[in-house]
Amino acid sequence: MGSISGNFSGKSMKTFKEISAPRNYADGSLISAKLPPAYEKAKSDKNCANCGAYVPGTKYCKTWDAKVRPDYYCKKWVVIEK
Repeated sequence: MGSISGNFSGKSMKTFKEISAPRNYADGSLISAKLPPAYEKAKSDKNCANCGAYVPGTKYCKTWDAKVRPDYYCKKWVVIEK
């Protein structure tokens, strides 16, 4: 049998080294390794500060068990329950 290779999504795939490499905020502070690769600066009105998993005052995310920044976002964003 032959092997399947190629890029099926049309996007370049990151290597394990790129995914696991330490990431930093623009100010040089380290981004927690617990946060997913998709954690990034918010580009819409959805952000950590208005996510149901965000704990105001502590800047803590209950989903990822990590410190986050209020103006960032990940794909696990959830509506704040009232």
